[in-house]
Amino acid sequence: MKASANASMLATVNTGSNTISLFAIDKKNPTSLTAVGQPISSGGEFPQSLAFNEAGNMLCALNGGALDGVQCFSVNSTSGLAPIANTRREIGINQTTPATGPAGTASHIIFSEDGKQLIASVKGVPPTPGFLAVWDVNSDGSLTLHVAQLPPNP
Repeated sequence: MKASANASMLATVNTGSNTISLFAIDKKNPTSLTAVGQPISSGGEFPQSLAFNEAGNMLCALNGGALDGVQCFSVNSTSGLAPIANTRREIGINQTTPATGPAGTASHIIFSEDGKQLIASVKGVPPTPGFLAVWDVNSDGSLTLHVAQLPPNP
C-alpha cells in the first residue's frame, strides 16, 4: 500500500489477482476512501511494492513472480490508472508465482528524490549479493530500456 499526499490518493496491490487498486482519500476525513476506476493489471505477476512520484500523477508497481519487473501508470483522479507506454521493464530474477523467497526476490520500489530515476531493490541469493535495478525516467514518463544494476552483476 502506498499513499500520495500531493494527489490525495492511496494505491494497493492485490497479489492474488495481479492487480492494483486506486482510492481517493477524503481530505476532510482521511479515513474515508473511495475507489477510483477499476482494478488494473500490475503488468506482471505477484505485485508487491508501489511508488508514487512526488506529484502523485505517476504510480509504478514492482512485480516479483515469474513475470517480474516494473510497470508504471498515469494516475487520474476520475478514471483511475492507465499504463504508461514504454514502462514495462523486466528484472530477470527467475522466480515463481508466488515467489519462493525471501532470497532472490524483488523487494521494494521507490523514485529518486528528484524523480528522475526509478529504483527497485532485489534480495541476493548467497553467496551472490542483492542489487538495485535503476531506470532513468524520461520526460514523457517512459523508462530507459536498459536497467543499470548497482552493484553490477558479475
